[in-house]
Amino acid sequence: MKFQKCIEYFSEWGHGKYSARTLEVYVGHLKQFVAYIDNKDIEAISLFDDVITYVRKLERQGLADNTINIRMIAIRQCWKAMYGLENQLGIKLPFSAEMIPVKSGVVPTSHKPISEKEFNVLITTLSEKMVIDPFIKIRDITIFYFLYDTGLRVSELCDLDISDLDMERRSAKVRSRKRRDRFKHREVYWTFETHLVLSQYLQVRSQYSGKEALFINQRFHERLTTRSIQRGLKGYCKDARLVEKPITPHSFRHSVGERAAKNQMYPPLLQSLLGHKNPNSSQVYYNIHNESLRVEYHKKIGDSQKFSMERDFKRTVRS
Repeated sequence: MKFQKCIEYFSEWGHGKYSARTLEVYVGHLKQFVAYIDNKDIEAISLFDDVITYVRKLERQGLADNTINIRMIAIRQCWKAMYGLENQLGIKLPFSAEMIPVKSGVVPTSHKPISEKEFNVLITTLSEKMVIDPFIKIRDITIFYFLYDTGLRVSELCDLDISDLDMERRSAKVRSRKRRDRFKHREVYWTFETHLVLSQYLQVRSQYSGKEALFINQRFHERLTTRSIQRGLKGYCKDARLVEKPITPHSFRHSVGERAAKNQMYPPLLQSLLGHKNPNSSQVYYNIHNESLRVEYHKKIGDSQKFSMERDFKRTVRS
C-alpha cells in the first residue's frame, strides 16, 4: 500500500481523536515525508534508509529539534494507526512505531513558558487599556488568570461550563479531548487572587445569556473559540510589547509545569494536574528545570558534603 493512501486512512482515523488543527498539522508533515520517500509502499519503508536519513536531512537544513520532533511525532502517530489496521488492510509494518526517533526533553519554542514578569506586564497592559468594552476586559483578564493558575489547554478552557465550577473548593471539573481512557475527567485549582477575578467576571457574566458556557463572546453570547483567544492574546502581547518570544495560550500551561517542577511537586501529581496520559510529557519539566537536582548533588555528594567531611576530619585531628 502506497504511503499516500496510508495518510488518507490516517486522516479518516484521526477525526474525533485529534483536534482539527492538530490533524491538519500532522497530515501536512506526512505529505512532506511522502514526497521525500517518493511515495513508497509502507511495507518497503526502511527505518534507516528513509526515516533516519530524513531526520538527518532536516538537521542539515538547520531545523530546530522541536520542529523535527513534530514531524517525527506525525510519522509515529500515523504508524501507530496503521499498526491497528494491519489485519484489516492486509499489510505488515517493517518496524514498530516506537523505533521512530523522537528527542526527549524538547519544549517547542512557540510554547516557551510565560514568566511571572511577562504575565504581570500582560495583565497590567490589559487592565489599563481604555478602548475596550468592560465585559471583554474582565473576561479576558479572567481567562489569562485562569490559564496561568490551572495550566488548562485552551480547548479545555473553551469547553468549560459554569456548572463545572466549584467556587467553595476553588476548583473545576475538566473534560479533556485528548484522553480516551477513564482519566478523561480531572480537577484543576486556582489561587485566591484568581478567585477574586473570577467572581467579578461571573457577576458580569450573569447579565448575559443563560447558556452554560463559562466564557462567551459578547455579540452572540456563544461559547468562545480557541482561535478567538489565540488572536486576542496575540494582540494584547503586541500592545504590551511582549514580542521577544511568541506567547501562546500553551505558554501558560508550560509555565504551570515549570513552576511545579521548580518547587518539586511530585511528578505523578503534576501529570494528573495537567492531564497527561504519558508520564514522559510531565517529566520534561523536571529535565529542563533541575535546579533542585544541582542543590541535592552538592548537598549529598558534592562540595557541601566534601566540606562537611573535611570539617569532621579536622575536628577529629584536633581532639
